[in-house]
Amino acid sequence: MEPTLNIEDRVLVIKNELFDQKFKTGDIVVFYPPNLIIETNPYKNFINSLQFWNTQSSDNYQNSALIKRIIGLSGDEIEIKADGQIFVNRILYTVENIQLSKNFTNQKYQVPQGSIFVLGDNRGNSQDSRYIGFIPEENIIGKAFYIIYPFENFNSLNDWR
Repeated sequence: MEPTLNIEDRVLVIKNELFDQKFKTGDIVVFYPPNLIIETNPYKNFINSLQFWNTQSSDNYQNSALIKRIIGLSGDEIEIKADGQIFVNRILYTVENIQLSKNFTNQKYQVPQGSIFVLGDNRGNSQDSRYIGFIPEENIIGKAFYIIYPFENFNSLNDWR
């Protein structure tokens, strides 16, 4: 998620279990990859979510939570051009500080109902929906709201609604 987040950054995540959150394109969310079996015991779920802080290795991405930006919601059409531009429902999607990569091929995705499409902000080096697939909404842990550590990096990530 560089440059939005640095590897050593820690974020405050408001879990979906606590608040009924509505997601929109551009939100930064924490989620489990689509092929990960999700624990249904709330106590074990809570303990597993705490482990997110120590599992940032990209080698272990299939066994841990990930943090990415929502690009598409259920029913959206996503088109990624070879020059790195992204269109959501045929409208150019832009976010400040995104590192575009010019080595894409033209790709189109139709987000299925009950899923989201996510991309990392460092598009040339991100294990995101282009590689791991659509993220079922039930795999979303919550929305990241603030960078809370290191303190000098304190910053808002998403708007409260």
